[in-house]
Amino acid sequence: MPLSEDLIKEITYKLLEAEGSCKPIDAITTTYPGITLSEARKINFNILNERIKKGEKVIGFKVAFTSKAMQQAWGVDKPEWGYLTSGMVVADGGEVETKKLIQPRIEPEIAFLLKDDVKGPGVSAADIVKATAGVLPAIEIVDSRVAGKRKVEDFVADSSGAARVVLGGNIKSIDGLDLKLVGCVVEIGEVVATATGAAALGNPVNSMVFIANAISEVGDYLKAGQIVITGSLVTAIPVKAGDYVKVSFDRIGSVSVKFI
Repeated sequence: MPLSEDLIKEITYKLLEAEGSCKPIDAITTTYPGITLSEARKINFNILNERIKKGEKVIGFKVAFTSKAMQQAWGVDKPEWGYLTSGMVVADGGEVETKKLIQPRIEPEIAFLLKDDVKGPGVSAADIVKATAGVLPAIEIVDSRVAGKRKVEDFVADSSGAARVVLGGNIKSIDGLDLKLVGCVVEIGEVVATATGAAALGNPVNSMVFIANAISEVGDYLKAGQIVITGSLVTAIPVKAGDYVKVSFDRIGSVSVKFI
């Protein structure tokens, strides 16, 4: 049975309240096992609209489930996506208060900065390369406002896990840069993970092709000046107060954040 508009609004406000209070709600798919992906996305849109009402702006997008391991863990066979807003941005080298998050984890990602609009469907890798101003190092800080065993519908409704994003200041041209071979080192006091750009759908450019075509299905498109983080290169790593995270990318640069 489809969820009513009133119920969709109720779930929206429960998620927003969970974010504000740092007290998660039970998995939506447990409480409402019949929820569809389309209904989950309506909840996500409602949350986005509430952020915009508070003065935030959409600055770009995130791509998730870019590895086979993550897709299998969530029971999906393709990536997912979510919005990034201005209220999520943390300065490179800045601080994040862990008490304002529920279960924070970090993900090293290669971010794209667009110089031209890209409208799907039918976007190709060549279209992405042509529209890209450059790439930069990024750390996504993901969080979950939902507790218990989650499914993809929970993830999508919960803003696709988006919480904070740290963007490095170094923008690197992709001319002559094979992103699938770009190495990545994650340090939290010591090296805790390494990877290459190939971990994101074989090449972060493929993540960009995916997002450009996927958002066209909801009437949206990539806009000049927007940022897209293209998917974690490693499994999300839990963090706590006192952690200093530094992520270094071969030929792109580094980015860091402190948790307090």
